[in-house]
Amino acid sequence: MCASRRFEVVSSPDMPEEMKLDALHSVLEAIDSYTTLEDMTEHVKMFFDDVWTPNWCCIVGRRFGCSIPRDDYGFISVKVNDLTFLLFKSVR
Repeated sequence: MCASRRFEVVSSPDMPEEMKLDALHSVLEAIDSYTTLEDMTEHVKMFFDDVWTPNWCCIVGRRFGCSIPRDDYGFISVKVNDLTFLLFKSVR
């Protein structure tokens, strides 16, 4: 099915463990299901909007910098091999 994967998860200190697991699961599912970064991004964003209430934002790429506003529990970065998924809850 897939080759060995290295992954790293960094999140807000107050993020519930279930939310972290959902992020990892949705990221791995996106990687397995889609070939474009845009489709992967949409998959993870829609999953979190459905499960953890709307206004999640998702950025996917191999190299980028960012500075984003976030709430106390709404930030997680999941890196799988060389691909990073940045997921955060909009403060608006």
